[in-house]
Amino acid sequence: MSLAREDKRKAVHLAMTLFALLLRWLSRWEAAAFAVAAILLNWVIMPLTGMDRTLGRERERFVSGVKLYPVAVLLIILLFPRPVAAAGWAALGVGDWASNVIGRRLGTRKLPWNPAKSYAGTLGFVLVAFPAIAFFLWFTWENGFEAPIPVGRLLLAAAAAAGAGALVETAPFRWADDNLTVPLAASLAAYLVL
Repeated sequence: MSLAREDKRKAVHLAMTLFALLLRWLSRWEAAAFAVAAILLNWVIMPLTGMDRTLGRERERFVSGVKLYPVAVLLIILLFPRPVAAAGWAALGVGDWASNVIGRRLGTRKLPWNPAKSYAGTLGFVLVAFPAIAFFLWFTWENGFEAPIPVGRLLLAAAAAAGAGALVETAPFRWADDNLTVPLAASLAAYLVL
């Protein structure tokens, strides 16, 4: 895949993260309804119109990252409080974007357990995702929990989510797409800290 095409794909990946800000105002069921609409768009409408070919990778046939992204969003919305889902969504959109962009440009030293991933990409994931996760968690907090969040706990949850997301993103298993594993791991890590 060309650098420009992958950059376009990841820009869409990153842009979709902005929808997580709506979790501040939407109920769980309203957010889930939007995620289901996105699933229908990505699984039905995009293939019918050919849009999936411009955003997908050549090696991805029926199931692709484009199709799994809204599925992952729906799962974290249903499984976790909305602020935690927003944190997992930020890990997916921002962290995965950063690891891809930084890893492809600066990732000369590969990870021993997964030579397709690099130290630079993994570090980029953590450093870029951490503040994004903290912001999304803070911004959506009031609609998910009763008490205000202490700053230390917020930062610890964001660090745990960024670390868990980055670690899972480097996993060498091929049976699970990182569009599913990253937001689930990040959300779970944040939830356990909170």
